[in-house]
Amino acid sequence: MRDAQVENEASAASQSLNHWVLMASVVERQPLRLTPAGIPVCDCVLEHGSTQIEAGDRRQATTRVRAIAMGVMAERLDRQELGRAARFEGFLATPARGRRHDASSAPARPTLVFHIQDMTLLATTPSL
Repeated sequence: MRDAQVENEASAASQSLNHWVLMASVVERQPLRLTPAGIPVCDCVLEHGSTQIEAGDRRQATTRVRAIAMGVMAERLDRQELGRAARFEGFLATPARGRRHDASSAPARPTLVFHIQDMTLLATTPSL
């Protein structure tokens, strides 16, 4: 019964249109930590750079995005070489309330956090 419920929730979530794909590089990464339940968590910052067309003109688009991965994905992200290009997939959410941060090492708290659910390493580093 639980598997069917999870499957139904996943199906509903896939229709919510909160699916984000970003080609970027990990430029900052906090040490792997565990939740009280023992789930691995990896907090990082992704950096993206590309040329986009906006209002008919070419524009350099660069950004840094706070991201988080949990479980097996956190362990994979923790092993990824800094600066290595990858294609990240996941969803956007606001930061969890009550999350304890080490103020000296945590990045500034943005409005959105990219929750990484999949990562595919790329052969080249995206140009910034």
